[in-house]
Amino acid sequence: MTSTQNPPRRSLRPGRKFAAGGIIAALIALGMWLASLIPGLGLGLGGGSGVGTGTQSKSPAPKQNTKPAPKPVEPSDVVVVRVEKDRYLLQQTVDGKRTYRPVTLDKIVALAKQAAGDKTGMKVQLLVGRIPEAPLLRLKKKLIAAGIDPNAIVSRYAWE
Repeated sequence: MTSTQNPPRRSLRPGRKFAAGGIIAALIALGMWLASLIPGLGLGLGGGSGVGTGTQSKSPAPKQNTKPAPKPVEPSDVVVVRVEKDRYLLQQTVDGKRTYRPVTLDKIVALAKQAAGDKTGMKVQLLVGRIPEAPLLRLKKKLIAAGIDPNAIVSRYAWE
């Protein structure tokens, strides 16, 4: 090596690297401390309970069996059936709340025969989602074979 060549220079001195790392660590710690002061904000670790309503109870009230006894199904204007891949669910209203109860094909047919229909002539409304077509076709064929007009059977491709 000749005396005119200088060794390569470093871009950062070792002391500055440590200082930059210390500043970054301090900022992260400050951010975590500030996040702990704000309710509902954090790292998402652990089993936090989220944002509450501001009321707190000493102990949860014991659950009571307050379900009303199932009432016999009465004919209505329109029979609403939710079709799933392996079962049929009849829509009922209990205490102003819609519920679905498993039902057989024969019961659906019997209720559809008794249904008065709405002003458009619909007697059976089928609520379907992404299911195989076989259960839907099976029900439609059974209703038509029982004398229900095909125009009185309406399929809606949406869940509530």
